[in-house]
Amino acid sequence: MTNNYQDLVKLNFPDNVRARPGMYLGDTQDGSALHHMIWEVLDNSVDEFLAGHCKNIWIELSKDNTEITLRDDGRGIPTTFNAKENKSNLELALEDLHAGGKFNADNYRKSGGLHGIGIKAVNALSSHIMVRVYRGKEAHAISYAAGLKVHGPTVEENKFNKPQGTEFSFSPDTRIFTNIVTFNKDTIIERIKQTAYLNSGLSIHFDGVTYFFENGLVNFINEIDKNTPVCNPITVIDDDGQVELKLALKWNVTSKENYQCFTNNTYQKDGGTHLTSLRYSLTKVLLPYFKDEKIEVISDDLREGLSYIISIYISDPKFSSQTKDKLVNSEIKGPLDTLIQENLKEYFDKNQLQLSKIKDKILLNAKAREAARKAKENVTKNSTLVSITKLAACSETNPSNCELFLVEGDSAGGSAKMARNRKFQAILPLRGKILNVEKSSAEKVASSKEINVLKQVIGSFPNYNYHKIIILTDADVDGSHIRTLLLTLFYRQMPDLIEQGYVYVGKPPLYKVTLKKKDHYLLNDAALDRFMKEKGSLPKGSIQRYKGLGEMNPEQLWDTTLNPTSRTLERVTIENILEAEDSFNMLMGSDVAPRKDFIINSPSWKNLKFD
Repeated sequence: MTNNYQDLVKLNFPDNVRARPGMYLGDTQDGSALHHMIWEVLDNSVDEFLAGHCKNIWIELSKDNTEITLRDDGRGIPTTFNAKENKSNLELALEDLHAGGKFNADNYRKSGGLHGIGIKAVNALSSHIMVRVYRGKEAHAISYAAGLKVHGPTVEENKFNKPQGTEFSFSPDTRIFTNIVTFNKDTIIERIKQTAYLNSGLSIHFDGVTYFFENGLVNFINEIDKNTPVCNPITVIDDDGQVELKLALKWNVTSKENYQCFTNNTYQKDGGTHLTSLRYSLTKVLLPYFKDEKIEVISDDLREGLSYIISIYISDPKFSSQTKDKLVNSEIKGPLDTLIQENLKEYFDKNQLQLSKIKDKILLNAKAREAARKAKENVTKNSTLVSITKLAACSETNPSNCELFLVEGDSAGGSAKMARNRKFQAILPLRGKILNVEKSSAEKVASSKEINVLKQVIGSFPNYNYHKIIILTDADVDGSHIRTLLLTLFYRQMPDLIEQGYVYVGKPPLYKVTLKKKDHYLLNDAALDRFMKEKGSLPKGSIQRYKGLGEMNPEQLWDTTLNPTSRTLERVTIENILEAEDSFNMLMGSDVAPRKDFIINSPSWKNLKFD
């Protein structure tokens, strides 16, 4: 009998990392893995701070944003020769997967990286990397290209008398990162601020600014939540020997739950054990205060309008993947539950006035939830299905192949229905401007027929009916407003749509220029200016400005806006959660003053006078 199996293939470093980079750092195309390279190095420096051996971290970004340097004043990576492995410890740290100093809990009680993979992955996925370890007058140096050693290790003179510590300089390999290849300064600043907030006493220097916070937890919670508060922020710092807890809570007048979770300073976007523990503990502590109320209070009511940060430190963190997006240490849940509940119970017993304000907010949430439920039942019962008949569905049944265009009005809807590919493109005309959910009550949102139709058409997480939802509005002020209202709805009411990468903005042309019997479609004024500079003066009547999508015939609409091979789409992503929160609060919220200041101070208004 013949064996048809091929021989097994063993990949050595760096090929093992370069073959499957997503296993180690995440998505290499959307910018997450690119910046994760920075976090891996940064976390190592923070680990030195937690171990009591580092006070400063310096970060420098090249002018073209393609190279980054991180340096700390910690103990430095060991540089001595390792006789057992027949190479220096510096080489081991950068080349050998699972080699590191953090497997021994005595070395680092609190560390975000315990698998010995992070900086090896950075090395393997960098076009070039230079590492220097400073010790007094000496600098131990080594360099690599795509994970292969180029130079060193050598001992150089510490010419600039840099303090003891480790320095990494690297650029991402554009053969791996082919889409987004430059570092984003705002993304780096967001992470720096998170790190400095959670580590009072640590100074992080970047772009001429030193990030240092004496009262980090309060600073942090006020940063992520700038809504009108219901009560003073609640902070907890405690350590039972197994788990060290840092917790900040702040209730506000909105209905949104907003949280950030960290383990050993590493951010978990998917939460995990600590998030589950906090939600359970809130229910355990707060629900008994409502046992005599006439209206039923459920756990969801407790968290509406609640912003919170939970940061824990444990000796052996376990994550669902190398990207550390979710904490999975089940053994800590019991001790963490006890730690949270005891501290919160003590706080509420001592602060009855604060408790009273929080109770009023939670009761309001419960009443709004009940009113919203009744309103939704009413809408569903009466006319939702009638409204949905305006949907021009597609024949494709696989959501990953389906596109839904949200168009402005019946006129554009009619053209789009005729222009589309019926197999995979669906059209839903909108009736003007939808409700601004940012400053509307839950009851009002739930009773909005337009929003209910939209939710019914799109579906709900994780069973969405379309994996491309394209906002297609006119290129004017009204169109921009409708687009912003839709983005607000998705961000607040259907955030998973954005997180999954399903939301897009279509870019229809604003101008058609006919030159020598050939049509040129231009997206905006800037594109028209560039075209005119290139072509010179244009004949009279050659430029047509589209007031709306309805002015295009179906063939033009297909060629410019619907055809997957020629259209322009922008995927909606959230690069900076703090800035996103601020933007929606300011631009779409109830408070007028910040929005007015933003408009007046906008660069586009600089040449105008205000009396």
